[in-house]
Amino acid sequence: MSIKKSLNLVAVVLGLVLLAPIFIQAASTPSAFVVACVQTTVLSRETKLGAAVSAYTQAIQAAYASRNTSLNQAYSGDVANLKPAIKKSWSDFKTSVKNATKSWKDTRNTIWKDFRNAVKNCKAPSSAVDSGNSGSEINGQ
Repeated sequence: MSIKKSLNLVAVVLGLVLLAPIFIQAASTPSAFVVACVQTTVLSRETKLGAAVSAYTQAIQAAYASRNTSLNQAYSGDVANLKPAIKKSWSDFKTSVKNATKSWKDTRNTIWKDFRNAVKNCKAPSSAVDSGNSGSEINGQ
């Protein structure tokens, strides 16, 4: 290889090394359209998550209210039936909480899965998407 070709090759490589950060930054900076697309998708996700959390907390409150009522009935009823009535109250409560938690987790996971699929259509760089925070959601009981 001649010195001239070697110098040309070095110049090309050096140019790529020096200009690569500029091209990478330009490619990873989202456009206003992309940001608006991601914003709409995030807003939809957050609205759905808010509704799902509300449904979850209502189900948990209902489980507590039901337990309150059934335990009150157990303690005001026949002493011979006290132990089985208490056991049933707590068993029903545990089942209600378990069902509410499962429903919340399934709904939460579906919402995040749908978000990840929808945000792909925005063609946004990873720096513009907050999917990495999905683990910060509440887990339930």
